[in-house]
Amino acid sequence: MPRPLVVAAAVIALGAGLMLVLPVATAAPRATQADLEELGTQVSKLDEQLNQAKIELDRLNRQLADARRTAMVQHGSLDRIQQRIAVQAAAAYKGSGLGSLAALLSGQDSATLVQKAETLNLLAQHDGDLLAAARAEQQIYAAAVAEVQQAKAAQAREVAEIGRRKGQIERKLNQLERLRSRIGDPRSVPLPADLPSPTGAASVAVHTALAQLGKPYVWGAAGPGSFDCSGLTMYAWAAAGVSLPHSAAAQYDALPHVSRASLEPGDLVFFGSPIHHVGLYIGKGLMVAAPSSGRVVQVQEVFVRNYVGAARP
Repeated sequence: MPRPLVVAAAVIALGAGLMLVLPVATAAPRATQADLEELGTQVSKLDEQLNQAKIELDRLNRQLADARRTAMVQHGSLDRIQQRIAVQAAAAYKGSGLGSLAALLSGQDSATLVQKAETLNLLAQHDGDLLAAARAEQQIYAAAVAEVQQAKAAQAREVAEIGRRKGQIERKLNQLERLRSRIGDPRSVPLPADLPSPTGAASVAVHTALAQLGKPYVWGAAGPGSFDCSGLTMYAWAAAGVSLPHSAAAQYDALPHVSRASLEPGDLVFFGSPIHHVGLYIGKGLMVAAPSSGRVVQVQEVFVRNYVGAARP
């Protein structure tokens, strides 16, 4: 066989071999409503973690304020005792070489509380009761200062944690919006005409929740223009005069539980393990809920999946 033909045959054979071993490209699997629900659940979990972190931050803020007040009170008490000792010392030791004692005890120099305490010990044999009181106040003041410092450190850690969770939520929200734009979004269940009519505070809560239909879900929001899930239930029951924490898990923990068979309009229904979603029951197996980002407050079926239990404000 002439050389050009040999080369051509080899090329053809090589091409055929490649055709046999190269993998066939396959299309990426199409996203489904289940994928959308799973991603929405992840966002809801992060949202509720953020709400819990904010509740903890509020607690730390109160703790910090209390510690600061305690420290100020104790510092003032210590100062008053030190000034009394200084006056007595100045009178008792006038001309004895301890003339700078009053300035040390009551002045604004660089002497620390420890240094002052050491000087106070020099006077113990002359006024033991007053010095004992000063030492006790010093210890209380030091403890109050330490409490403030610990509270400030805990607050700083919680603020950093909130920032981290906020970043996680924002990234998940971007994924959720892209997925929802491709596969669409489940619509709200039509509102039945024969819903039961609750009375009292439950009636106010139910009607308030229904009045929010169509308003957008926004993580961390509690009305009046937008809501997350626990923000909606908190808002609805606040209109009825009941205060609830801004967290699905905290609401479940704070309220008496009711069985599925005993559900009444106005009860709160909870989902997920750990709990990360809540809706307000309106009867006939339906609830009003703020589902997840990109969606609006809508009527949904309660007993679809992940139902945990119910509680009554």
